[in-house]
Amino acid sequence: MEFVLSCSNSPATVSYIEMAKKTVHEARKLTDFTEFLASAFPELVPVLTTGKLGDEFVSDIVLDQGRPVRLHLFAQPKYVYLDTRPVDKEDVDTIMTMCQMTRCANRFRIHGQNGYRLSLLPTLDGYNVTIRLSRVDLVHEFPKSFTSQLSKGKNILIFGAPGMGKTTSLRSVMRLIDEQCLNCVAIDQSDELNVPGTNVRLFYPEKSLGGGILEAVRNHTPSTIILDEIVTKDDVAAVMNSSDRGVQVIATTHANSIEHIIENPVFLSLNGGRREAAVGDETMRKSGNKFIVQRRNAPTFDFVYDVRKKKMYDLAKYIDSALQAAETGTSD
Repeated sequence: MEFVLSCSNSPATVSYIEMAKKTVHEARKLTDFTEFLASAFPELVPVLTTGKLGDEFVSDIVLDQGRPVRLHLFAQPKYVYLDTRPVDKEDVDTIMTMCQMTRCANRFRIHGQNGYRLSLLPTLDGYNVTIRLSRVDLVHEFPKSFTSQLSKGKNILIFGAPGMGKTTSLRSVMRLIDEQCLNCVAIDQSDELNVPGTNVRLFYPEKSLGGGILEAVRNHTPSTIILDEIVTKDDVAAVMNSSDRGVQVIATTHANSIEHIIENPVFLSLNGGRREAAVGDETMRKSGNKFIVQRRNAPTFDFVYDVRKKKMYDLAKYIDSALQAAETGTSD
């Protein structure tokens, strides 16, 4: 299968990918990804075996040429260097021979390793690698409010900063939905939602996430769709279209707080839009404003879930409260 980096068509990228495909390492004769890493960097064996560094979960293994192996810790902003030899170009080339392309720009899957994700970081001298570790065996523990709204068919948006466990929680949602025998389709661009043991159907779209959403709704009659990483206006439009057709939507997005979701201009229509409304004289005397800002419609997502705090928010109520606080100049 050919390697494709849709984020770059430069001759340097293409020539590197072609070279990596043809590279054969006869001396090592290793075809297994974890076997290679354990052989090249023995200090990584505990991480590859347990997914942990001591008591801390590891989210990413970073291979930067000329430096020791670096680990990013799960749900933490800090990193740790292992006492390994420096990574060299041959290490990166070997790993690339074990990769297969995905539908997502600059994301590769490791052959035979469900849930792993690899991305290249271009440098002046070549490429470095970020390997997101598989978390298919971890189960996220949701509050009762989450499972209750999920069973009622409510739309739920899961948010958090990168590396905080959004995709891990989404895999747990797939397990919960599978227990209910719902006709669910997961839109998967980088093979991170491939959860062994579930009957959730996986759909790998040829083009964008938004296009994949619409095609799944039109052709595969889902009662629920699962999405990872809503980013663009096209994604938002497709989610709204699916919800309007009666499909439950469970999705993730990058955000540090619910305020960031409300303030994100891309999510304005997803959050119900805005309109100005005139107020009565008595209200005007109290607030000093003749017009107030209100939601135009109900938000597409009924609830948002903070994966880090394990907390649910009723999105409509929170938006209304935030708008009212802005009008009166108060804050919580």
